[in-house]
Amino acid sequence: MRRCWPFPCIILRLAIGLVFLPFKLLGVVLRVVFGVVGLVFKVLFSGVGLVFALLAAVFFLVLLPLLPFALLGLGLWLISA
Repeated sequence: MRRCWPFPCIILRLAIGLVFLPFKLLGVVLRVVFGVVGLVFKVLFSGVGLVFALLAAVFFLVLLPLLPFALLGLGLWLISA
């Protein structure tokens, strides 16, 4: 198989590279933008999840022992109403 001359091959590769260069640049920009946005949302939602986990822990550790008193109060309120 015979190869083409070096100069036309270089010109052809350069022309194809210049045609596809904007798409490559757009791909790099979009990859960076979506990477940063994904990282921000990952940090944000992990923080939100941590806050909800702490609230759930406080609820179960503080309010769960008070449940018998709440049920007793509810029963007395239903009886008196």
